[in-house]
Amino acid sequence: MDEARRALGLSLRAVVRCQAVAATVAALDGAVVVEESHLREVLEFRRELLIDPAG
Repeated sequence: MDEARRALGLSLRAVVRCQAVAATVAALDGAVVVEESHLREVLEFRRELLIDPAG
C-alpha cells in the first residue's frame, strides 16, 4: 500500500479512506478479510478519478 501511496501521491487520510472502501468491497464480495485484490480495485478507481474527475 505504501508503494501505491507514493505512486499516486495519496495522503495518509486518502490511504485510510481507500482501506475503508476496500473493506466495503470485500464485504460486498462476501470475503471475511480484505485481500490485495480488493485494495487493487479501489486504487484503480482512485487512479481513474485522479486522471478524469468528470468520469
